[in-house]
Amino acid sequence: MNEEIANILRALSYYLEMENVPFKPQAYQKASQAIQTMTEDVQDIYSRGGLAALKEISGVGESIAKKIEEYIKTKHIKEFDEYQKRIPVDIFNLIDIEGLGPKTIYNLYQYLKIKTRDDLEKAALNGQIRNLPGFGAKSEENILKNLNFQKEPKRYLFAEIESKWKKLENFLKSTKAFSRIDIAGSFRRKKETIGDMDILVASQSSNLKTTFKNILAKLKPVRIWALGETKVSFLSQWGFDVDIRLVKDSEYAAALLYFTGSKDHNIKLRELVMKKGYKLNEYGLFKTKNNKEQIITVDSEKAIYSKLGLDYIEPELRENTGEIEAAKEHRLPRLVNLSDIGGDFHIHTPRHKFVFDGQQEKEIIYQYINLAQQLGYKYLGISNHTNYLKIEYGLSEEELIQEHKLIEKINNELQKRRIDFFIFHGCEANVLKDGTLDISDKVLKELDYVIASVHSHFKLSKTEQTNRIVKAIKNPNVDILGHPTGRLINQRPEYEVDLEAIIDACQKTKTILEINASPFRLDLNDVSIKEAIHNKIQLIINSDSHQIDQLNFMKYGVYQARRGWAEVPNILNTFNQREIQNFFKYH
Repeated sequence: MNEEIANILRALSYYLEMENVPFKPQAYQKASQAIQTMTEDVQDIYSRGGLAALKEISGVGESIAKKIEEYIKTKHIKEFDEYQKRIPVDIFNLIDIEGLGPKTIYNLYQYLKIKTRDDLEKAALNGQIRNLPGFGAKSEENILKNLNFQKEPKRYLFAEIESKWKKLENFLKSTKAFSRIDIAGSFRRKKETIGDMDILVASQSSNLKTTFKNILAKLKPVRIWALGETKVSFLSQWGFDVDIRLVKDSEYAAALLYFTGSKDHNIKLRELVMKKGYKLNEYGLFKTKNNKEQIITVDSEKAIYSKLGLDYIEPELRENTGEIEAAKEHRLPRLVNLSDIGGDFHIHTPRHKFVFDGQQEKEIIYQYINLAQQLGYKYLGISNHTNYLKIEYGLSEEELIQEHKLIEKINNELQKRRIDFFIFHGCEANVLKDGTLDISDKVLKELDYVIASVHSHFKLSKTEQTNRIVKAIKNPNVDILGHPTGRLINQRPEYEVDLEAIIDACQKTKTILEINASPFRLDLNDVSIKEAIHNKIQLIINSDSHQIDQLNFMKYGVYQARRGWAEVPNILNTFNQREIQNFFKYH
């Protein structure tokens, strides 16, 4: 049910944007994102505590909670149904096309009655779009190009798949039919997006067809592709394919290695295997002797790598980007772990009004502290938006100064109570079109740190965008460049920027590059992380949380960092409080 409700809330945000309703679209988006990544079913939450329990969900206020309640009770939301009748467009399929937003979709419907992708493609091919207000020949060309791109199989956010996998894993465990259960494929390698789900199971039984039938009966797939004695394959209700493979215990290690991939890693590994006189496939590791294949007993992936003269290669590194050579020469990185993280520096305290409310802020910060301590953190950094971003209730200079005094007061209270915890005070300043920031240097100097981020003018030329960001980096008050490429996965691509020039500027100014852990961003990507590390750029992993429970986004950033070969010294927020204070002071 979470998926259904999240989709309806997201659709409502689009419809509200079409009608130029202020603020509400963002509220619906936030609620949708929160529900989309939850592991607990919304219906269970409602059953437990009714409307009050729903309002405890991040981003869900009274109005949205009532709509969720309405859907739970009736399977409908009246407002959504009315919008669908009034504006009968295939909103989700159209919104996924780069360059189309709610307002352009609305205009296309108003002028040309375009409801579907097919309608859109037909109109573009017939040259009908170029003459519409706000469009042109180039827009029409881009629409066709992006339509062709969108024909590729859909990929899902890692966090989306994770929530589904947890449910499926719990269900498979509840059958008590399997001795081992693992998810393989791109999910195990912690890729940013996932196309399908590859699951391995082991059992003492050699024929689980009846068990598979029972599993399918419970999961209610859209379509069954295969149902055999050792494999079931189906199209899930969630929209992606699921393959469940039964393998013998003796084959499990080899099968897990094989089905984890990547394909390029497996090919490179097989080249090494052949040179050593072995054979490796999903059934095991074999040695040919006297023209006969003899299986080599291995009980783990580590044992397989060891037989080949390699150190164990973590799944996140298995992309054929030098990991096999590094494993051979014992120079694989000691990858950073979630347990290494000491705190989070990109935190927005939720607010629902423009006026800074110190008492409300204080209560919220203490809530953050409580959760942070549960996560094993020793510090947090509060970095609210500033002037420019009014839609996020950005703080004015006066409000920022008030917040600074408040945080000083909280730190004094923590010290008096002998609580080993510290709050850093920063801000996320907006990089304006000309590269200046929306807060004066005089105020920025008073803060512990400053994140500079781009939130507008994404369509600048590569040169303009690069120069703009480099200018911001050169501001002596800027410590961190936030979400450096501006992407939103499956929604908005990276803006055009010369990342080499950005890295060079960070190197010269000792500016930190952020790995933004929001599952909707994961910005930087793994290739850029590796490049930054190669150039000795200090990195930091931040949740970019806008709600308290989004502190848990940190794990996605750690996964991304690991895919980029990051070690503890590469990540600033693995350092202790004093080390970080010195870094900010002397950078």
